[in-house]
Amino acid sequence: MLPDDARLISINDHLVEPPDLWGGRDDQPHVVSVDGEQRWVIGTESLTVRALSVLGRGGQRAAHVSEMHPAVSEPGARVQSMDLDGVAVQTLLPHVIGFAGERLRFLPEPEARRRAVRRYNDFVLREFCASAPDRLVGVAIMPLHDLSDAAEELRRSAALGARAVSLPHAPAMIGLPGFGDGAWEALFATAEDAGLPVLIHVGSSGAPPSTVGAGSPGAMLVQGGFDVANALIDLLYAYVLVRHPRLRVVLVEGGIGWLPYVVDRVEFFGRQRPEVWSPPSRQRTPSDIVREQVHLSFIDDALGLTMLGAIDADHVHWQCDFPHADSPWPRSRAALAAQLQDVPDNAARGVAGANTEALLRR
Repeated sequence: MLPDDARLISINDHLVEPPDLWGGRDDQPHVVSVDGEQRWVIGTESLTVRALSVLGRGGQRAAHVSEMHPAVSEPGARVQSMDLDGVAVQTLLPHVIGFAGERLRFLPEPEARRRAVRRYNDFVLREFCASAPDRLVGVAIMPLHDLSDAAEELRRSAALGARAVSLPHAPAMIGLPGFGDGAWEALFATAEDAGLPVLIHVGSSGAPPSTVGAGSPGAMLVQGGFDVANALIDLLYAYVLVRHPRLRVVLVEGGIGWLPYVVDRVEFFGRQRPEVWSPPSRQRTPSDIVREQVHLSFIDDALGLTMLGAIDADHVHWQCDFPHADSPWPRSRAALAAQLQDVPDNAARGVAGANTEALLRR
């Protein structure tokens, strides 16, 4: 069960970028009003404020920036909301610009994209998290439009206090080289050397294709959970984790119960068809690699928690996902305790926060 002394540390929450963060410039993300509806404009991309599914002041989904709960973009209000929820620490990813900053690719010019990335990282690290460094953890985004700059931006962000870096789950879906391409190698090596985990969030390369049509949000939500499973398969067969044995990857918001099946299939086909698993080093099996380098996070996965015998419990992390609609806020502790009823106390402490504390070196 969840012991009373367990600290809740969430490995995934979101900062809703203030509308004036980039100065209201047309070549940067900004808010416009059209016929009474507010929209975020990011170059050629436009989305309504309502589509962000952000908590409003009255508990409803906000349709205008002024209706958003102050905690979505004000650090003082964020800490107060955490106190109300009994959460000690939150780990912050962006929201409007995409969970890995991938929507910035819609800005018109490379220099505008580079400027937008640096401004976001400066804000989340130097301003937002720096106001409460013991409570707020910053995750950096990278200049995905030019991966040759990514390693340097990661080093700069690490010096500013970043504890992790967020990358898209399916780079090819947004016109980037796949994870096996050499363009990523300097970034992975830098993250490995700096000890910064790579966070890969569901939905960070756009919505998945749906067999029942784009009009089914339920189908897209369920299918989205498979984003990180596919990302892990790509990372395994690209041998990224073989080449970078100290690199740690967190598969965010996809739950945990699917992992044993995926690892079993990789090893099954490796035995049946040895040519399909031919890494540069065979010192470790796929099971070894996943057990040592791969972490998972969940909001609600009671079934997955029954499988901790097949999943390294030290690599399982709880997430609050504030301020999204599926967050248990402000009843996080009760919601998590209900899922941990049959989990031994030490493992429950780890899942609730100690694992995240260790991973992020808090």
